[in-house]
Amino acid sequence: MQPQLRVGEVEFSGLVPEVSVEELRAKLTDLDRGLKYTPGTLAQSADLVAEIFKDRGYYQASVETKTKPEATSTTIDIEFIVTPGTPAKIAALNFVGNSKISETITRTTFKSKIGSTFLRSAFNADTQQLLEQH
Repeated sequence: MQPQLRVGEVEFSGLVPEVSVEELRAKLTDLDRGLKYTPGTLAQSADLVAEIFKDRGYYQASVETKTKPEATSTTIDIEFIVTPGTPAKIAALNFVGNSKISETITRTTFKSKIGSTFLRSAFNADTQQLLEQH
């Protein structure tokens, strides 16, 4: 019979300015200090961290985890090691089809701009704007 491990410290390395420790901690509620630790929860949390980076345009982000059980207690410390890679930049915005709205006007109101880092939230907002305009 083994004692159930509980989450201890959760640390992050390799972060970029667009992703804060506070944001990651808020999203990883299954790894709050004192909660039951499972390898499945750790794997899901690593996937979530990678997804957050992908939302910010870091499509080649990889996340490695390291665990360190404390010898004198039933807690386990966790470290997420992120390798973000190069962020994806918007090379072009192409509009195809007939539109009743001027493409120039549409481009000026878009959140996504040529040369900027691709953000999934901005792309979704732009798509929603197009749907509402048509």
